[in-house]
Amino acid sequence: MSTDRYPIAVHGSDPVSSYAAEDAITRSGQRQTHLERVLAVVEANPGRTAGEIARLIGLERIEAARRLNDAKNMGLVIRGDATRRDGRLQSTWNLPQREPVQVRLL
Repeated sequence: MSTDRYPIAVHGSDPVSSYAAEDAITRSGQRQTHLERVLAVVEANPGRTAGEIARLIGLERIEAARRLNDAKNMGLVIRGDATRRDGRLQSTWNLPQREPVQVRLL
């Protein structure tokens, strides 16, 4: 599996173990699977937080947040309004609005 289609998820100051973990989750296909599951929830339930998305698909909140960040960097989701949930301010997530495709029949 090619790993060059995903945005880099680690930072220069992260420990070496973070690079190894990113490589492992990408090569295993788990990153793609989780990304697809997160996107399906955002499409079906716009305006949810990372924690709510995680609960809906059985992921840890941090894993859902990482895949949302991937999706944002790939232009697949946008950060929505902030909302107070679970006693703190959190971002919500939505699909970007797309212009309708106009098909002209000849």
